[in-house]
Amino acid sequence: MKHVINISPNPERTIIEEFQKHLQEEIRFEDLYPEFGNVRVSETHPFAYLMDQEINNVPVPVGLFPSITIVNDTDNKNAALMMQKQVHTEIEITSTALDDIKAHRNLYIISDKDVVAIEALLERFNGKLFASGVESFIRGSMVAEIWSENYEVKGAIYDIFRNFLIGIKKFTIQENYGIIVLEDSIRGEKSGNYNFDFGHILYGGIARFDTDFTIKQYFIVTDVNLADLEVKEVGQVAVSKVHHTYEEVHNNEE
Repeated sequence: MKHVINISPNPERTIIEEFQKHLQEEIRFEDLYPEFGNVRVSETHPFAYLMDQEINNVPVPVGLFPSITIVNDTDNKNAALMMQKQVHTEIEITSTALDDIKAHRNLYIISDKDVVAIEALLERFNGKLFASGVESFIRGSMVAEIWSENYEVKGAIYDIFRNFLIGIKKFTIQENYGIIVLEDSIRGEKSGNYNFDFGHILYGGIARFDTDFTIKQYFIVTDVNLADLEVKEVGQVAVSKVHHTYEEVHNNEE
């Protein structure tokens, strides 16, 4: 039976969540601009809702502005590390690693059923499994678009976001999520962007920057079938039907 662990940091979702908390809890933007304090931080562009209305007759939600839309525009293998090819590696999976998977589901792509199955296997094989996999280095090109009905508010959000990328928060993002914001890549257009699609003037700003992160995929291959594990809910396992020995855990596919 194979159990696959994908580790894939998400710079788009991570920066959205961290910047939203930064605006609300640390900057307290609502205190600065009471009439515009509810800044919408999202990966969905407000103009997408306008298109949805035109095509599908879906009402446009209220509270779209001011907004900052953050997307991972493109990503590819890190050109700066082209000399470093994919790293083939073997690792040990322990209860500590499993606890990390449970605590950081935003970094891991794995089903609850597989998490529980791995937990059962760890109990059977003395708390240690072996996995083989590949690590690759990725560079993501990010774009953030700011739109507001108020020119000053647009500029304030732009300045705060730029400082967020350059300042101390970039270390938090790197330490907690393994995502590196490349300070030298930050560039933008604070002013000079306008839109009238909503029937009134919107002031826009654009920031672009790159992120570096590592993606990993590991295979745990055993002779234990999922049906042989009395899998219940997450955190509840029974392994009375498992009758395999430690030596039956293989590092590679056959």
